Amino acid sequence: MLAAATGRSRAMQLYDTAANPAPAGAEILRLEAEDGVALRAAFWPATGAARGTVTVATGRAEFIEKYFETIGELRARGFAVAAFDWRGQGGSQRDLANPRKGHVDDFSLYGRDLAALATQLLSPRAPEPWFGLAHSMGGAICLAAARAGRLPFDRLATTAPLIDIHGLVGARAPRALAATLDAIGFGGSYIPAGGETSAMTRPFAGNVLTSDPARYARNAELATAFPDLAIGDPTVGWVAAAFRQIDAFAEFDYPRRIATPTLIL
Repeated sequence: MLAAATGRSRAMQLYDTAANPAPAGAEILRLEAEDGVALRAAFWPATGAARGTVTVATGRAEFIEKYFETIGELRARGFAVAAFDWRGQGGSQRDLANPRKGHVDDFSLYGRDLAALATQLLSPRAPEPWFGLAHSMGGAICLAAARAGRLPFDRLATTAPLIDIHGLVGARAPRALAATLDAIGFGGSYIPAGGETSAMTRPFAGNVLTSDPARYARNAELATAFPDLAIGDPTVGWVAAAFRQIDAFAEFDYPRRIATPTLIL
């Protein structure tokens, strides 16, 4: 088990536990986005003749280590694998002094992370074709990049992409509240009633995301053993940015303008 990173400058290494061993053969990289934000990334070559490269694009508050099992399965199927942490979470650089706050000013900034991945990791070392496997927030970011013609992948598969928020579909009051609080200077504050506790460490009972207690416990152990990788609730600014992106998805012709072959689950 490796020691956790400390401070706003994240250590560029991987962390594992007995229940979640890191796949062998990883190359750890420090990427730098065009605005100077440091990003943690990892690359695993294929175990034989490569069928291409799959990039794992994580969800909000996640980190590379959560996907070790998936990475191993992809490699077993003949793919090289790239994985990275979005700005503001995991082993990547934070924007705010409190590293537990999940914050970004606008979702377009995540596009800079994708661009750094393409130029500094995929282009120099990843066999083609390139595939994206994106979850939740990562799915939203990749769909937006595809719509803008900036997605570096030849194919995209998304699981539960953040195209809306359960229970808040079309709700105007939360959007107005988030936008107002952001505009008057509370963008870097936690959402009302929010705090530093990672969602990964909350009790399994009553969760609405999974019926798998073993994997749930494995993720909780990671977030507890390496707290510097985990973040708490989002900031007001992140929520306001998310609502702006969600509202863009609702435009009538948005899906028709995505040329990348895409699977949404």
